[in-house]
Amino acid sequence: MSRSLTTIIQSIINYIKTVTFNVDTKEGTYTRDVVIDAPAGEFARLFEQNELVSNAQSPATGTDNDIIELAENLQLSRKNAVRATGTVSFFKSSAPTVDITIPFGTTIATLSTAEKKSVSFRTTQSVVMYVSQASSYFDPASSKYEIDANIEAVEAGDDGNIGSRNITVMSTAISGIDGVYNENATSGGADIETIDALKARILARIAGNNIGTIDGYYTLISAADDNVVDVKVVSSRDSEMTRQIAGAVDIYVKGSTVAEATDTYAPTIYPPLDYIVQTQPPITASNATVVNSASGSLTAGVDYEWEEDNSSGYGWSIMGQAKIKWLVDYPGSFIITYQYNSLVNRLQTLINGDSEHIVAADVLIKQAIPSYINVSATITVEAGYDPLTVVEDVELAIGDKLSNYLIGEEIQQADIVEEITDVAGVDDVLLPLSTFEPASGSVGTKDNTTGNISMPSTAYATTGTITVTQST
Repeated sequence: MSRSLTTIIQSIINYIKTVTFNVDTKEGTYTRDVVIDAPAGEFARLFEQNELVSNAQSPATGTDNDIIELAENLQLSRKNAVRATGTVSFFKSSAPTVDITIPFGTTIATLSTAEKKSVSFRTTQSVVMYVSQASSYFDPASSKYEIDANIEAVEAGDDGNIGSRNITVMSTAISGIDGVYNENATSGGADIETIDALKARILARIAGNNIGTIDGYYTLISAADDNVVDVKVVSSRDSEMTRQIAGAVDIYVKGSTVAEATDTYAPTIYPPLDYIVQTQPPITASNATVVNSASGSLTAGVDYEWEEDNSSGYGWSIMGQAKIKWLVDYPGSFIITYQYNSLVNRLQTLINGDSEHIVAADVLIKQAIPSYINVSATITVEAGYDPLTVVEDVELAIGDKLSNYLIGEEIQQADIVEEITDVAGVDDVLLPLSTFEPASGSVGTKDNTTGNISMPSTAYATTGTITVTQST
């Protein structure tokens, strides 16, 4: 406990007067200036330094720098910012007459506004629109010829989480390409870890130094990779456990690292059997391409469809059974190119390592299930503000909010409304929201009384289709 200089001086004076009650201790006397004040000042500084050292040892009282250093003492480090990822569609109005290559590193961006700076992205793969396969690129919905490419934000951080159809600027011109857009929101972008989040991991480390505990598993996985946003540990005693195996532990992770895999499937019988892709878990069917040796590029929903593994107890892990179901009987072989979450693979390798493996424990890393939330809102715009800019800013604000929910966290309609009304230029919002619900096929349950959406404890909300209109 710290003591002030005044308190120390008075304590010394009180002691001296018990020995020599009539000694003069007024300021300016030898007794006061030399015998009392000089050592009292040193004692006060010593108490102050001792308190600083004491505070630095606690997550509750340490400064930000103290917390960072305390974490390092526990073999934890503050997580760096993470780049958002997604997919864009490059398009042209007429059929290609020559092969068009969109190279790795092609830069695209959002429009800049008075309130929001432009956010830049770059392609993380090279794609080619082949003239020989021109018809396969035609999208009847847009009446354009389109080809998709994976992208990542140029700068790491939450600003890279952009709503659908907001990436529309071709920063790098591509001959033959008329434009670009993102059908779905980008996701996964995160700012540098907050000090509060680092404090939580420090406390979990202290509570769970034994990796065989819930806190121990949480600490290990949450600190293993900057792309890990949140962790949920489910043991064999929990109702959420779907595997009937002694010692089963499922660790659900929010976060991803996009990688690409290519499988070759040569059926030995026809019609071909459903094909389980070799690298699990795949991220999304929309980014896959399937080419048949006899018929060329195939179309999802017409020639084949993806089926997630939501029932075996191993879905969304490296042991998942996500597969392709063939809708048409094609001869020949198939080349299947798709994206998968390599973060799950890396974490599974870590947990299987000799230094982390627990005897009698069957630990499986799973990707937490993303639930796409659709939101439609009608707003009125204050006089003096550009309605188009305000609408775009509201869409971005909703997308940012949805991207930041943790595993199992309830999505409250009031929180979304607050995000909307906090945007500069928004005068009012029509309630209830026109649409506020999980997209078709997504998990989550809407309470018709409160309007809130509850998430299963192994799933998390993310951005679906966001539509904002101005009230007339």
